[in-house]
Amino acid sequence: MSGIVSQLDAFEVVLPLPRPLQLGAIAIPNREYTVVRVSDEEGNTGTAFSLARNAPVAATVKKGYRAISC
Repeated sequence: MSGIVSQLDAFEVVLPLPRPLQLGAIAIPNREYTVVRVSDEEGNTGTAFSLARNAPVAATVKKGYRAISC
């Protein structure tokens, strides 16, 4: 297994909640997740997800990957 990344996809998914989650004065109408999928040259693929909480996680992953793959 070479472990050399051949493709990286990172994207965000917004899932509406059945009803807003109320935290005091704050209403949270949905959950935002970032999904990252990595494939290597041999065709192995791994997928992970994380709660994004309004952070630019997908953009940061893509930027970091571009920085090390140059």
